This record gives sequence, structure tokens and C-alpha cells, in this order.
Amino acid sequence: MTKVLFVDDDEVTQFLYKRMAKNSAVEAFYAANGEEALSQLAASKPDLIFLDLNMPVLGGEGFLKQVKGQENLPEIFVMLGTSLNANNEMADKGYPITDFIRKPLNADILKDLLTKFNNKG
Repeated sequence: MTKVLFVDDDEVTQFLYKRMAKNSAVEAFYAANGEEALSQLAASKPDLIFLDLNMPVLGGEGFLKQVKGQENLPEIFVMLGTSLNANNEMADKGYPITDFIRKPLNADILKDLLTKFNNKG
């Protein structure tokens, strides 16, 4: 079963992620900020991460800075809200990002990403 870590501080978004995960047959883990995500990364060893950028304590970019250069990282999808330029800025910094996804993540996008991921191996 694919392990997915959803990282977002917004409670409504977390609720939606939980619903989608339940209906997608994934083993899901959750973090409300980058600091919690670092702990979950070590503890749960997810295959995929869906990462929000704007969060308290440690934001998404702070998380990416800390994991940059680590080996055996999961695929990381950065969730973009309104900033269309963030993908170019982040890619230029060499962060370990698989792709950028426009918020909100919906069940169809999640299903497609999981199918692509599971068919890679």
C-alpha cells in the first residue's frame, strides 16, 4: 500500500485529505507544519508527500531546505495556492520537488497521481 504524507495547516484541507485518502486505499499520515512533516518523514517513511508552502512553525520551503540533499526521499508534490511564479523560484533553488499541483487537490488528481506512482515500479 502506498504511504502518503499530507502536510497542511488548514483544518478544512486536512479534512478533505482524510476523506480522499480513505477513499483511495492509501496509508495516510498528516502533519500541520514542516516540523511535524520532518518527524513524520523519519517515522513513517512515506512514498509521496503533498506539501503546502504557507504554514506556521516551519513552512513548506523550510521543510524543503532541510531535506535537500538527503537520499531516498519520497516524491514531493508542492501544493500551490495563488502564486504561479513559485514553481520557477523553487525549481531554481534545486529543491527535491517532483511536481507542482494547483490547490485544491481533488480526488481525481490524487487518484491519477497514485496510479502513475504505482505503475512506475
